[in-house]
Amino acid sequence: MNKKIIFLITIVSILALVAMGCASNASKDSNTISIGYFPNITHAPAMIGLEKGFFAEELEGYEIQTHTFSGGSLFMDAMATGQIDIGYVGPGPALNRFVQGAKVTILAGTSDGGVMIVANPDSGIATLEDLSNKVVATHSLGCTHDLILRQALAPLGMNMQQAGGTVVHRSQNPSAVRGLFAQNQIDASSIPEPWGTMLEAEGAVVVKDWDELPFNGRTPATVIVTSQKFIEQNPEAVEQFLKAHVRSIEYIETNTQDSLEAINKVINDITQQDIDVDILARSLERSPMTYEINMESMDAMAVISEESGVTTSSNISGLIDLSILERVLANR
Repeated sequence: MNKKIIFLITIVSILALVAMGCASNASKDSNTISIGYFPNITHAPAMIGLEKGFFAEELEGYEIQTHTFSGGSLFMDAMATGQIDIGYVGPGPALNRFVQGAKVTILAGTSDGGVMIVANPDSGIATLEDLSNKVVATHSLGCTHDLILRQALAPLGMNMQQAGGTVVHRSQNPSAVRGLFAQNQIDASSIPEPWGTMLEAEGAVVVKDWDELPFNGRTPATVIVTSQKFIEQNPEAVEQFLKAHVRSIEYIETNTQDSLEAINKVINDITQQDIDVDILARSLERSPMTYEINMESMDAMAVISEESGVTTSSNISGLIDLSILERVLANR
């Protein structure tokens, strides 16, 4: 898929939401904050913050609305049209949109790692080299897990077919990969948690575990993103949001079992998939929670995005601003 096609798809996706976005913005109460997140373990602080009331406590006086997404492109579209104000998304979609001109800011980290490359046990795949001429799923071209896969393939001289390589890409919702493995419709997947650990428990081959991927897995899996406009108009709300975020991470660290049960409930409510708590616990180990951001890995992700033709530049200067987070941490 060339750069022009990717750009057109992005524009069409945004325009498809503009009418709803305009209507939403016209009627939206200034005391309402819309938070977006995914039903993935790497978004655990979002789920805990909502379930345990941390956002409600820190954002007292605001009505909190939530929207869940299956992928980063949909999240960024919703932010572009004003349907969400702030939330949790992989760094890949955020940096891709920033390079395309979107006025968005990454405010904090959420989790690292949280991705595995797993193979269908019937595929014969055991190594990254075996992915050549095989069908490999990521949620979408340019998503965080897609870019991490490309980073892992690059030292081997391998790439996706769309970028002149031999690995066949298929876009797929992570929660659907399980069924597609059973039907032998895909051979492997670069997949977020908890779905990777679930597949491993059912016999999938772990080609690369989270800490065997670039930067020993210390690549941001999820970050907090908002628009520059929202920061300018609601600086206090942004700071309070980050206070709740930090509380959520600390709660997960000190109340792990209770957190796992709460996360399992939320994921089940959204995806209708019940996950064994032991699998969730292993999944959480593969997704260390952190509000910090590995800047070096972010720069590397931007480079692979450009080299793969997802974006036209790797310049992400101005995308990440941790100053509000630093103020929150200093005042605790």
